[in-house]
Amino acid sequence: PSSFVPFAIVQNRQDDHLFSTPAMTNYQGGMNSDSMPRVTRISEFQSLTNLHLQKLIIICRHGHRTGRIRLNIEDATGEPIQWNCPSLFHEEIDQDDSQQHNIMSAYESFYESTHLNGNCLRGQLTASGALQCKTLGSWMNQYYEPFLNAHVRELDDIYCRASDVVTRRTEESLKYFLGGFLGDKHPLKKCRIPIALREATLENLYPNFTRCRRLSKIIAQKSDLRWVEREAKKYGVWNLIERINTSETLNPLFPLSVLNTLRSYTDIGLELPSHILEEEAQQLEEFCSAYSHHLFDDEVGLQLSIGRFLNELLENMESSTHLFHQQQASALNSATRARCNVILAHDTTILPLITAFTHQPYLHPNFASNLVFELYTEKGDTSKRYIRILYDGSPLCIPQLDDDELAQGLCVYRFEDFKKHAAPYALTNTEYFEMCRYEPGSI
Repeated sequence: PSSFVPFAIVQNRQDDHLFSTPAMTNYQGGMNSDSMPRVTRISEFQSLTNLHLQKLIIICRHGHRTGRIRLNIEDATGEPIQWNCPSLFHEEIDQDDSQQHNIMSAYESFYESTHLNGNCLRGQLTASGALQCKTLGSWMNQYYEPFLNAHVRELDDIYCRASDVVTRRTEESLKYFLGGFLGDKHPLKKCRIPIALREATLENLYPNFTRCRRLSKIIAQKSDLRWVEREAKKYGVWNLIERINTSETLNPLFPLSVLNTLRSYTDIGLELPSHILEEEAQQLEEFCSAYSHHLFDDEVGLQLSIGRFLNELLENMESSTHLFHQQQASALNSATRARCNVILAHDTTILPLITAFTHQPYLHPNFASNLVFELYTEKGDTSKRYIRILYDGSPLCIPQLDDDELAQGLCVYRFEDFKKHAAPYALTNTEYFEMCRYEPGSI
């Protein structure tokens, strides 16, 4: 199913100065800097003039959102400030959409228990997040405008997808991103571009902890309370986690939820609640970067977390690049046919992918962090295929492939080498269900 979302412009916003740039390319504190991936300036890549850009796959985390947990536990509302969010889909989504009533029902039942001061829900895209996504799209337009003008001219040339969450933050983020990405004069700017959605039970854009028993067991073992307490104390954040956690048990992802909620304040210049120190917030950044890498840097864990989506990506790239060589129309799915894919997802989409590619610790992805997969062929010989990956605007180097003479520190790899490197973490649906040890629909 798809929802048809028209473009919207962020109007009457007074918070342009609050725009939070995407996260740092790699994490620089709290770990051995010698182990951090190298980065290369985009301009250095321009020397490879014998390559022709054939396809873009852009994966973005949604923009700045409100926090999902309460920080000020002494305050009945949990929020001492007024949050500002753009209007939701009441006015934005086509009323003929077959999912409209289901979406609205879920939204209304969700509203009362999660309403914040101001006009926002917990986990909803803020006005600053909308501006952030539009600005990110505009930045990418400056770099990819020649590609868009040459290869993305009709609706079939672009494929858009968002994860299905109740507050619509990924769907809304995608709408604002496209508003900047296509630019003011692009022929698709005034079109109603379909956004593909999947039911939560079929979603593969993030780890499905509740429906994959084996993954839940792996994460539970890796997040044993005694281990978390010991490591959190090393970073000086255990007292912070204990103060905010109101449950008798500690959810494995709770430290990451705290981090994202703190970022919902600091990324737009708001002061933290008085019982949380800035030093604690910084220490939590360091801890969560190490903690999230610890959770996902495991072969089976990566397969079950992101394997199905990675398999789709690799099949998409493989089929697309063969089409460039054969110069023929595709009868395959719309993502493969399209020269540009834009997918709005989550931090737990981006981080497992980076971990599978590099096995290096990175700063936990911030709001609007993004991965861009650039697929190239040689000019004059489209059978020779190459790939480059950008993370937040800088090339992502894969240490295991950097010995190749072609890479030369530019992080450009033969597609066949990249696919061979990433394939061990990819799973078909059948393999996934078998490894999770449950049948579809059993939970």
